Amino acid sequence: MTVVDESDSIGPQGEEDKIVRLEAKVAEMRRRFERLERALRQKVLTVEAKDGHVRVRINGMEEIVELVIAPDALRDPHIYGLGASVVATVGIARARARRLREAAKAKVFADLEGAGAPPAPLTQEV
Repeated sequence: MTVVDESDSIGPQGEEDKIVRLEAKVAEMRRRFERLERALRQKVLTVEAKDGHVRVRINGMEEIVELVIAPDALRDPHIYGLGASVVATVGIARARARRLREAAKAKVFADLEGAGAPPAPLTQEV
């Protein structure tokens, strides 16, 4: 006697069932990533330059929420370094937001891995 597992059948109905299950998994992934994106937009990080002249607030999607230049920075005799300080502070803030986002994405992928999702990509520390 031969036992046939219908969930692995190759016929049209078996293929349709596989497609339906796959579409459901994709829809779940989409919902989770939409929730993740909303949460990351709400998470705001603050980075301040060492001299205190520049402060950047950035969300988990790497969107700058606020850029503040201290009034006394404009009276500083080394004002020409202000531009470099802004660029450096924004760069640090973006790197921190990127690490936050990558860690959150890795967690979502880890949660979905049991459902057949691909493993989370490896990223380089900045």
